[in-house]
Amino acid sequence: MSWQRRHVLATDDWSRDEIEQVLSTTGAMVEVLGRPIRRTPALRGRTVILFFAESSTRTRVSFELAAKALSADVTNITASGSSVEFLRRLESGLQEFHGVRLGRSPLNRGLRDGHL
Repeated sequence: MSWQRRHVLATDDWSRDEIEQVLSTTGAMVEVLGRPIRRTPALRGRTVILFFAESSTRTRVSFELAAKALSADVTNITASGSSVEFLRRLESGLQEFHGVRLGRSPLNRGLRDGHL
């Protein structure tokens, strides 16, 4: 199965095959993170902008470490210190914009509770 989604904003409508495809790629990242230099060039030359409207240190740090493991440059924007309008202007100038929001999805609960 080839990946068909351009954006991942929620996982509520994912099929079992899509969930299994994502989970099947985790073995490669386990190998990468076991290396002395924990990097893969997947996002080299790209910038990942992390915007959190609510303070969430663990989530922000997790996303930042994941992006850096993929060799991305990372910029953090917080709602308290930045305007949402600035983010909209920034987004309009980007070549690509991707986002992930797991929220209350069954996938998020399964990952959190160790069922997947």
